Amino acid sequence: MQNDPQRAKIKCPVCSKKFIPKSFHIEKLIMDTKESIIGTRIVPEKNALDQTEIKPMNIVRKVWVTFCPICGYTLRFIAEIAKKELIEKEGKSLLSFNEFGTHYFYNLYSFPKPYMDYTNYFDETIKDIISDIKQSLTNIHIEKLGSLSRGFYTEKVDPFKSLIRFYANLKEYCVASNDNPKKEDLDQKVNESPFPDQLEDLLRETRKLRNKVVHESYDLNQDDIELIKGAFKSFVYYLVSVELTKLNLKSRIDNIENGIINKENVFWAIRRFLSDEVGKILEFPDYSNKILNPLLEALKFPKKFYS
Repeated sequence: MQNDPQRAKIKCPVCSKKFIPKSFHIEKLIMDTKESIIGTRIVPEKNALDQTEIKPMNIVRKVWVTFCPICGYTLRFIAEIAKKELIEKEGKSLLSFNEFGTHYFYNLYSFPKPYMDYTNYFDETIKDIISDIKQSLTNIHIEKLGSLSRGFYTEKVDPFKSLIRFYANLKEYCVASNDNPKKEDLDQKVNESPFPDQLEDLLRETRKLRNKVVHESYDLNQDDIELIKGAFKSFVYYLVSVELTKLNLKSRIDNIENGIINKENVFWAIRRFLSDEVGKILEFPDYSNKILNPLLEALKFPKKFYS
């Protein structure tokens, strides 16, 4: 990747400074094509080409354009060229013509952007980071947690069914993270898991409610339901924050080479993903204040990126 010529910096022919272009755009030159019922032919300004006895071998039709950010000099690189050929090759063939008894036609050839610009570097960086975030969220079965969240908050699933599903998710996590998965007592597994004290207390209270419903035919009241929802939300936040903290996102952004990418834009792109994509999966009420902002704080994002 390091030897990829597209990753090289452009050397300005005027000021000799090397730079990464901010952007490229396509610019059409004088030569253009004109469609007709009999085909496509080269039509330059004022039909000059049609009046030429011997037509040029190559005609540059489009160029990639950028500029030097130091001196402002405009640089152009070939984007599309028409080549005069005897035998038709792959590509769009323009109307044939005759020169002293020999038949020729123009074939069009396109060329990619010659150098990576800011957008390419930015997209590449964000793609790598977002991919790592998605993998971390997959590790905690974020889609399954999102389904359970919708059951609590939007689909109005029976609270007891949601409690049982929550209990199953909690047990699955504790078994996976415990050194001795054969232990049967969930309270002991919770105690031995690295949960914060407040979350541990909520999970213990949730287990008590579950046991009362199962063994004592207890009916959940609204306070019980809110306690379960609070425990579930805290549990999900804990899983997400622990997994994403492992990625050291702020350090990765801080280590981006200066002058290539605006680091604030990277922070904003990650925040947008966590807000829009993850928020859409979980569908928690007041997601920004209850989940997103605490998460950004845990990830050590600057405060300007909070909601």
